[in-house]
Parts: sequence; structure tokens; C-alpha cells
Amino acid sequence: MIYGKGARNFVFLSRSAGISDADQNFIKYLESYACRAIPIAGSVINASDVQRAIAAAATPIAGVTQMSMLVRVGWIQCAMLSSIVIRSLTD
Repeated sequence: MIYGKGARNFVFLSRSAGISDADQNFIKYLESYACRAIPIAGSVINASDVQRAIAAAATPIAGVTQMSMLVRVGWIQCAMLSSIVIRSLTD
């Protein structure tokens, strides 16, 4: 898990980032581990959305992971493996 490698700051870029109750619960889960999670609603195929995601973090980019997901069953576990992380940062 990327948390074990020191990642504490995350920007999530997806079409519906932060909108659902599941998203909010996941953000709260990360925050309970002293992590910062910033949801950005947008698409990776839209350059301005990607620029907004990059600009959203206060620290330099340390890594980028992308994985599209159609089935949301178990998405929190997958996200913990950085499945929907557009960017993870270390302190």
C-alpha cells in the first residue's frame, strides 16, 4: 500500500470524484490516518481537468497512478492500492 511508503497527500481525479456518500466515507477514512484527500471532478482526457488536479495539491508530485474501473464492488480496497489516484504525495 502506498501509505506504507509514506504517501499522505492524494488528489483523486474522476468524473464523479467526491460526489457520492462512498467517496465522502473514503475521504474520511483517509483523513483518519492523517492523510489529505482532495477530490477533483473531471476527466483524464481533458487537459484543463488534469491541470486543476495538479494545481490542487500544495506539495510537489511524487507519483501518479491511473486505473479505470467499471465495477465499484470493493472500490475502497482497490483505491487503497492507489487504483484511482491521479497523484500521491509524500510529506
